[in-house]
Amino acid sequence: MKAANILQDLIYLEYLEIPPGAYQNKVRYYEKHERALNRLPFDVLFEIRIDYSRALFASKEYMKFLVIIDKLIETTITSDIFELNGVDIYLELLHKKAKAAYFSADYKTAEFIFSELIKIKPEDNCTKKEYFINAVEYLRYQGQSIRATIILLFLFSGILIAFELFIVRTVFVDQTWWFEYTRNTIMVLGITLFALNEAKIRFAAKREYKKLAKTTKPHVIY
Repeated sequence: MKAANILQDLIYLEYLEIPPGAYQNKVRYYEKHERALNRLPFDVLFEIRIDYSRALFASKEYMKFLVIIDKLIETTITSDIFELNGVDIYLELLHKKAKAAYFSADYKTAEFIFSELIKIKPEDNCTKKEYFINAVEYLRYQGQSIRATIILLFLFSGILIAFELFIVRTVFVDQTWWFEYTRNTIMVLGITLFALNEAKIRFAAKREYKKLAKTTKPHVIY
C-alpha cells in the first residue's frame, strides 16, 4: 500500500513538472496514468482533471473535451467548488463547453450555453460576440439548400466561361455576346443571392440576440 502511494505521488509530481504550455504532453501523460491519478485525494484530483480539460481544449481535442466536461461541471456544483485558484471555474468550464460545441458544429448546444452565460454576465461583450457568431453559423448550417444553390450558380457560370473561351470564341464567334450576357447574369444572380442570404442571416441573428436580451434569468447548466 505504501509503495502504491509513493508511485501515485511520483506520477503526480511528474505531471506537475510538465511545462504549462505543453498541452499534448499533459494529455498523453494524464491518459497514460489515469488509473493511478484517480487514486489521488479528491481536491488534488479535481485540480488535475481541470488542468487536463484545459489541455484538451488548448489542443483542440474538442470531442474528448466534451466527453468529460459535463462531469466536471456537475462536480463544481455538487461539491460547491465555484472558484479555483482565484478563477471562476464554473463559468470557465461553461464558456469552454460552449466554444467546444461551436467548433464541433453543435451550434444548438453552443447557442443555449452562450445565452445562459449572457444572462449570468450581461456585461461580458466577448460572450455576446461569440453568441452572435455562433447564431450566424447555425443559420448558415440550417440554410444548406440555399448555399448549395449559390455554389451551383457559380460553378455553372465557370463552366460557361470555359465553354466560351475554348469553343464559342473560336467556333461560334457571332454567339459570343449571348454567352457573355448569360454567364454574367448567372454570376450576378449568384452574388445577389449570396448577399441577400447573408443579410437575412445576420438580421435573424440580431433579432434572436435582442429577444435574448429581454430575458435575464439563467438556468443551472451541466
